[in-house]
Amino acid sequence: MSLFQQVQVFLGSIVIGMLFLSIWSLFNILFFKYKNKIIRLPFETILFLIFVYLYHAFLLSVCDGIFNVFEPVAIFIGAFLYQKFYAPRISPYYEKLVEYLRKKINLLLLPFKKFYNKLKNKIRRKKTNVTKQELKKNT
Repeated sequence: MSLFQQVQVFLGSIVIGMLFLSIWSLFNILFFKYKNKIIRLPFETILFLIFVYLYHAFLLSVCDGIFNVFEPVAIFIGAFLYQKFYAPRISPYYEKLVEYLRKKINLLLLPFKKFYNKLKNKIRRKKTNVTKQELKKNT
């Protein structure tokens, strides 16, 4: 592998480390209320498998898939740079974006929630009417 390819891979790994940590920060904001829950595990596993696949594709395209010791170091350098300098500036925008999306999704789901609540109330009424009638018959 030439020196130029090594520099490309090193700088690309720094950028990829920053990008992956940025995406993972957004993921954490989206799934914050599911922290320490089993439902988060499959989604996080899928996310990291996607990261691994994308990094592997990057290595295949730049240096024919050769993996060196300095590449994970470069990823961690990129993640550190993102966390130190960019995360305080980008995270508030992610939080606003997630809050906006939640409001829009709740507005879209509002008719379904109303229908579900009406249906649930009807079923409860029928059950209570049936139990009251059974009580009268039994006494």
